[in-house]
Amino acid sequence: MPEIEEQSRIVDAFDNLDEYIRLENDKLTKMGSLKRGLMHDLLTGKRRVTRFLAQAATRSVGGIEMGGAGPGDGAGSTRAGGSDQSLQASSCN
Repeated sequence: MPEIEEQSRIVDAFDNLDEYIRLENDKLTKMGSLKRGLMHDLLTGKRRVTRFLAQAATRSVGGIEMGGAGPGDGAGSTRAGGSDQSLQASSCN
C-alpha cells in the first residue's frame, strides 16, 4: 500500500483528470448546441455562406487551379499548363 502522501497525490491527479473530463464534456455540449443552431440558421436561410463559397470557388490544389462556375452547380474546370478540362461532380447516393 502506498504511503499517505503518495495516496494524496494519486487522489489529486484523479481529481484533476475528472475536472478536465468535465470541462471537455461541457465544451463538447456547447459546440454541439452551437452546431445545431448554426445548421438551423443555414437550413432556414437566416444565415448565408456565399462569402465563404466565393472564396472557395477558386483554389489551388497541388499546383492545379480548381475553379467553379458558381456555388452549388456541381461543375467546374481545372487548368494545368494551359489545358482546360471540364469536371462534373458525381452524386453519391
